[in-house]
Amino acid sequence: MRILLQDIPPGHSMVSRREAAEGYDLEAWFHPTGQVEVALDVERRGMQLTIRGKVEVEGEQVCARCARPFRFRLEADLLVVSEQRGSGDPRDEAVLERDGEILYHDGTELVLDGPIREALILEVPVVMLCRPDCKGLCPHCGKDLNEGPCSCSISTGDPRWEALRGSKEQ
Repeated sequence: MRILLQDIPPGHSMVSRREAAEGYDLEAWFHPTGQVEVALDVERRGMQLTIRGKVEVEGEQVCARCARPFRFRLEADLLVVSEQRGSGDPRDEAVLERDGEILYHDGTELVLDGPIREALILEVPVVMLCRPDCKGLCPHCGKDLNEGPCSCSISTGDPRWEALRGSKEQ
């Protein structure tokens, strides 16, 4: 997402955009099914910008427990501080930009693709579930336990541990 600085007046401005998700390279994390929606509050003081807002995208993923595809909506907060490159010591600028504390622009436009992608990826759960109470699959027959119980007998455990089970009861 590119913001032309000439379109941002001094003070507060609202910027809303919808863009194709393909440009954000999110496929390694989930399959985006909709556009990336961005709603930003931009505060401009000279060439310094402070950007706060929300980023949303719809996606599809396979549940980690029941292996069924499901749809979800991912929402992320965005905070970016930006300043024109060349306004300070180049060594300090390199360190601040590398650490993600500030995003420099060229005085003409500000490119927010990196911060938007990072904000979305940080909101992806480590384990994606179709719903919090997903029961998953039976480890013996593979039946989806969300549809009801399976006909497998309840296992008492691994028979190799039977000798130790007796010592615990003593």
